[in-house]
Amino acid sequence: MRYSQLTYKTANDPALPTADENSWTPNFGAGAYYYSQKLYIGLSVPFLSTNILATKYIAKQIELRNNYFLTAGYVAPITNDIKIKPSILVKYISGNPVQMDLNATVLFRDVLWAGLSYRSFNSLIFLTQVNVTEQLRIGYSYDLSLGRLSNYHSGSHEFMINYLFSFTKTKVATPRYF
Repeated sequence: MRYSQLTYKTANDPALPTADENSWTPNFGAGAYYYSQKLYIGLSVPFLSTNILATKYIAKQIELRNNYFLTAGYVAPITNDIKIKPSILVKYISGNPVQMDLNATVLFRDVLWAGLSYRSFNSLIFLTQVNVTEQLRIGYSYDLSLGRLSNYHSGSHEFMINYLFSFTKTKVATPRYF
């Protein structure tokens, strides 16, 4: 943390840090992902170990808890031009309530996406995307808070650019056997 870049109202307060501080905390994670033409499912645990952050300036230790993510989705063709893509993301951090994102997206002619997402704890997301080319997709979403946080902000905007790099090789230059 760069404490030296902070501006304090009260100068020379011994309770406030003034020197920059760095720390190193190892992390190990694991995950699995399966997909086919019509469905996907994944599980990940990005923090397998529980770490404690403590500094000489912070009296209370900060515990980095385990995170668990489960995701799944399916593509349901309605007509030749329209597909519905329901999906779910379940998030759990040790010691906190489970959070869930329920999503439904309509895909029109494999080019235009429009959808809604509901996040537990009162958030509604409107989203749209367009496949500009087979490799380029652009999108926009608006996240509307439905809970107490809505008294303090009017939502958030997100713009997305997705580019799929296509690297085709005709032969393996260096085969690996491990």
